[in-house]
Amino acid sequence: MITDDKLLQEAYDEIFAKIIEMIAVKKYEPQLIAATLMAQALRIYKTILTKEDFIKMVETMDDGAINVDAYTDKRIIN
Repeated sequence: MITDDKLLQEAYDEIFAKIIEMIAVKKYEPQLIAATLMAQALRIYKTILTKEDFIKMVETMDDGAINVDAYTDKRIIN
């Protein structure tokens, strides 16, 4: 049986591989990819959450932004 943690890791790995492909191989600017992912993520959250839960999610993202680690992967940093 696949656990939620396993599914989360699989999704993360698959999306990260696509990001690396788009930045390192296809030469998209990292900021363009980041902006697109943020916009899509917010639209998904807005679609599946109540208005109140969406606002809480955005506030949680804002509060936790200081704790986000930068990538050190040279394929991301061009």
